[in-house]
Order: sequence, then C-alpha cells, then structure tokens
Amino acid sequence: MNRLTLSFLILLLLTACQKPTVEGEITHYVEELEPIEVADSLAFTSLGLSAAVDPIAGIAAAEKIVNTGEKLWNIVEKNRASTHATVTFANAIPKGIAEGTELEGFSDLQLRSYRAYGKNLYGVTVYDVEYTLMHRYGGNLNGVGRYLDHVAVVPNNITALWGYTVYMSVAASAPTNLGTTSRPIAAMVVQVKLSVATVLKSVQATRTFEFRGDDSRVTEPKVSSALATR
Repeated sequence: MNRLTLSFLILLLLTACQKPTVEGEITHYVEELEPIEVADSLAFTSLGLSAAVDPIAGIAAAEKIVNTGEKLWNIVEKNRASTHATVTFANAIPKGIAEGTELEGFSDLQLRSYRAYGKNLYGVTVYDVEYTLMHRYGGNLNGVGRYLDHVAVVPNNITALWGYTVYMSVAASAPTNLGTTSRPIAAMVVQVKLSVATVLKSVQATRTFEFRGDDSRVTEPKVSSALATR
C-alpha cells in the first residue's frame, strides 16, 4: 500500500468518525415530573367574588363560555423563557364577565409538570425543557356553572447545546360547554408545541391537554403527535 492510498484511507476514517449529528439522529423523551412550584409572582391567590352580578343576568350569561385571556403565546424563544409567558394565561368564563375575579369558588392553583428532552447517538442530552401546566377550576357565577381561570403553561428550566435552538408555544382552543345551558361545565384544549432546530433541520412535536371546569385533573387525549422531522 503506497503512501497516497494510506493517507486517503486515514482521511476517510477520520471523516466517518466526525460525522455531524442531525435532528434525525436524536432520541426524544417526555416524562412527567413532581409538580414544580412556579415563581412567587405567578402563585396567584385564591379568587373570590369581587363584583355584584344580577342573578338572572348571571344565569343567562352562563349559557355562553368565552376566553377573555390569550389564545396564542410563546413560552420559549431561542432557548430563553419568554417574559410574556409570565403574565399570559387563558380562561373559560361566562360571556359578559371581564375576568375570573368576578366569579367565586375557584380551587387553589393546580400544577402539573413535564420534562421534554433529547439525546444524540452518543447519549448526550442536546436540549432539556421543563414546564408546568397550571389552572384553577370550579369557579361559578351565583352558584351556576363550573369554570376555568389562569390556564397557563410556564417554563421552569431550558437548556440546549450550542447549535440547537428550542422554541415552544401554546395555543388555547375556544372554550366548549360539556354540561347543559342551565348547568354549564367549561372545557378548554391547550396545545403545547415544541420545535428543536439546527441550521440543517427542524423537528416539531405537539402535546394536547384538556382542562375541565369540574375536575382538578388535566387529561391528555391520544392525539399528541410524535416528533416529526421536516
């Protein structure tokens, strides 16, 4: 074997060992954590009735449920928590009511935390995001209905290796009524969208959560997508 051939084989071997890791070679994981306490600024106090509402008008208003909060917001932008996320939330309350403080009977703040992360072929974690779902349920208008307030997704921890960019956004659906016109039960579907990108590729995933006005639990319908490369 001459020197030129040997040099070529060595170069070929080095090139193979230095193959760059792309998004398609990442294994993605999602796991539920023990609830993570949110920042004190987000630990809202229990809500009470702060405005007098006519009982008859209140029952009429309860027939229609609206979201007076945000419908779409970013919680992670370029590996950083969005400052807007600290004040952004959605709700499902009777039409004509400005905010949840006009209702009474809301629960304490309910928290549920998740971790989403990915590892490359060498077992190195290339991104790691922890976030907490929060909401209050059970609010009523003069004893009528079960409503939702302070439905939010809060980023707790975000890390990413150099070359990887993480984005995360939240989309809240229009509220629906799972009860009757006389006994409304508010429900809201929230989609948490995660995107992990490099200069070469981007992968996205969507997790779907359902909140109910009569239940402390947050359910996850089987419609969440696996991370897909584009």
